[in-house]
Amino acid sequence: MEEIKRTIADHKEALNRVMKVKSDLESSTVIFESRLKLRKFIAFILWILAGMTLLLAISALFSTQGKEFLVVEMFLILIGVLTLLLIRKVTYTKTVNIAEAKFEFKGQLRKDRTYTLADYMGTETRRTIKDFPEEFRVKFKTANGIKSYILADLNLGDARHIEPNYEAVSALWDAIIKQMQSKDNNCIQ
Repeated sequence: MEEIKRTIADHKEALNRVMKVKSDLESSTVIFESRLKLRKFIAFILWILAGMTLLLAISALFSTQGKEFLVVEMFLILIGVLTLLLIRKVTYTKTVNIAEAKFEFKGQLRKDRTYTLADYMGTETRRTIKDFPEEFRVKFKTANGIKSYILADLNLGDARHIEPNYEAVSALWDAIIKQMQSKDNNCIQ
């Protein structure tokens, strides 16, 4: 766990550009979250907005006015769907439990997925046309084939930060996997 903490400290600036990383020594977990600072507050506001648009869409549907409300209804439904997609994006967390060798992907409006180290297939980097790394993905074996999850979107901000972002996320992930695969768990407390 010390190597993971050191890797986070060494690449702190690059990791902060891409994601929010929290490590907990007591439970030996590493949590990857969205970079948003007020994540829970934003999700709460989005839930209120989604509920209000649903109520307005239902009231517009049962209104006795003419067909001019059809455009308003479609607009309200579109706003409701977009808020639900934003809730799904904002609340998404990836948790790596090093002590139990488990990977958890969960969030609101998502099906929670849990994988073990035996299911881990490796990483893959999706690249742009000019061979810049764009997404850092992790792959897991499932009953239906191979499932891939985005760990980090590396193409955030300036183009000059893409390579350092990739190196930071790759180094952190390698340290996590190395810690999980090590036979002596003396570092895990």
